[in-house]
Amino acid sequence: MVSVLDHLPLILVALPLIGAVLTGVFAHFGSAPIARQLARSNAILTLALALLMAARFDDRLSEDGRAASPQMRTTVLWLADAPIDAPGGITGLDIRFSLGVDGLSLWPLVTTALIVCAVLSSRRPAAMEESTAFEVLVLCLSSGAMLLFAAQDVVPFAIGLQCVAGVFFLLIGWWGGADRRAVAMKFATYYAAGGTLILLGLAGLVISVTWIRGELDPRRTALLFDLPTLIADGQRLSTWSETTAIHWFAVAPYLFLALLAGFAILTPAFPLHPWWTSLVAEAAAPVAALAAGILLKVGLYGWLRFVAPLFPAECVAWAPWLSGLAVLGFLQLGLVALAQNDLRRFVGCAAAALVQLEVAGFWTLSSSGFAGGALLNLALGCSPAAAFLLIGALEDRYRTRDIDAFGGMAAHYPRLGLCLGAALLSLSGLPWLGGWAAFLLIVTAVASSGGPLTVLLPAMISLSWGAIWILQRTLFGRFREPLQGFQFSASWMSIAPDGRQAAWSTSETDSPSDAQVVGRLPDLGFREIAPAIMLLAVSLGLSLAPQVFVKTLKSGLTLSVSPYEVPPPRVVAPGQAGGEEE
Repeated sequence: MVSVLDHLPLILVALPLIGAVLTGVFAHFGSAPIARQLARSNAILTLALALLMAARFDDRLSEDGRAASPQMRTTVLWLADAPIDAPGGITGLDIRFSLGVDGLSLWPLVTTALIVCAVLSSRRPAAMEESTAFEVLVLCLSSGAMLLFAAQDVVPFAIGLQCVAGVFFLLIGWWGGADRRAVAMKFATYYAAGGTLILLGLAGLVISVTWIRGELDPRRTALLFDLPTLIADGQRLSTWSETTAIHWFAVAPYLFLALLAGFAILTPAFPLHPWWTSLVAEAAAPVAALAAGILLKVGLYGWLRFVAPLFPAECVAWAPWLSGLAVLGFLQLGLVALAQNDLRRFVGCAAAALVQLEVAGFWTLSSSGFAGGALLNLALGCSPAAAFLLIGALEDRYRTRDIDAFGGMAAHYPRLGLCLGAALLSLSGLPWLGGWAAFLLIVTAVASSGGPLTVLLPAMISLSWGAIWILQRTLFGRFREPLQGFQFSASWMSIAPDGRQAAWSTSETDSPSDAQVVGRLPDLGFREIAPAIMLLAVSLGLSLAPQVFVKTLKSGLTLSVSPYEVPPPRVVAPGQAGGEEE
């Protein structure tokens, strides 16, 4: 008997959308507190259902090592205008609203629900707290991201991708720094370019697979958009017949380049990352946390879903160059992070550097590299998001993110010091923190593939040293905090409410005395510390119990890994022809 729980991916898409509508209705009729509480309750319920979906998921493989088809799948005929026995040629459509979950999409769905719940539950700047538009947009974002990751058809996937881009454009341009509108336009430009390439690549894939299938079976003439069928057929096109192989090898390089470049922009892979560093610098802290939790997943997810299983020949040919570029980007962005004097920019550059590490793991084209990259991708949805929320709490108190403005904060603000220290160290790759297990998988894969390990390890050490150095400057040593309520510039100049000016230079040997501090502010409250702890707990779990996540990920990576694995030798039983192993 079919139950409601068999359609959990559909519920995860529909529930936030219903919550956004109800939140907007209550806000319109003047019940803003009820609207905000409704949005938070909706996010908590969505997270609970996502965890239930993870508990119900079966990650066992079949006897031949294949993963099961997408589970908890809901398929509704959306648009079909050609009969199955139509004459030859592409004459119709076969579009279905199909949602489901497999090992590759399970944890992105769960962590998306987690980050949305954390952001809506956190304390935000006054301008965002007073506006229910933020809750409505975040719930719409949750619905679009769930649609993107749960889609089992090309059209819902494309709709989810465009929904995520559109909502982030509004979130970036509505709240943030003085240059937020320019950054929103920059983000829209990059995302439009990446999205256009992805849509062109997917459209070419649909047309190519449908046309080649029509050559084999003239009765199948409707354009096929079902993702599992497209990927399975795309893997077989080069072996079905000589005719199909010729057609596929003619179009595959162009489809590969379109999908590779489109998802590389969204990853963001080096050197296509400027939109990311600009976003985290100017967007509001909760928006930056959402970007870390959702946007950083999309690119690698697309590579694992489409590029790896469909284009093995092209991937093998391009892997040495793209792997070297990723390691170079990791080293360069790690050094750029060291040069930052802005806490949020440091986290943004460190996250971008770790993205290059997961890209390097992907281009090893191995099971360990794919699993390590996907696992690090999950960690990047939690640790940077927690760091952005904590830095936002600091910025809300002091109106500055300048690293030189703070010192000895852990002694007076122990909860802030503990949480911020854990968040920054999670980005450093230190043992038992954040993506430590993912680092081991990636380094092992890079070493096994003969990659540039001599560059990778020093880059990881420099990033770890940078995080520790920043923590030493901000959390330890002599206590120092800026004057409250004013921008803390690089020259360390602040103006008190009565017009008095307090200034000192970084060239001075003595730090400003505590007498120049107007007062002390309270430590982190419950709405600031609870979301950060929730995110950091997941990040820690990725290292303490990585097999729980890796086992599920590998069940979803079978199609991606299979083209690159050498089949084991066939053992011939004694008495058979040959009588020995082949």
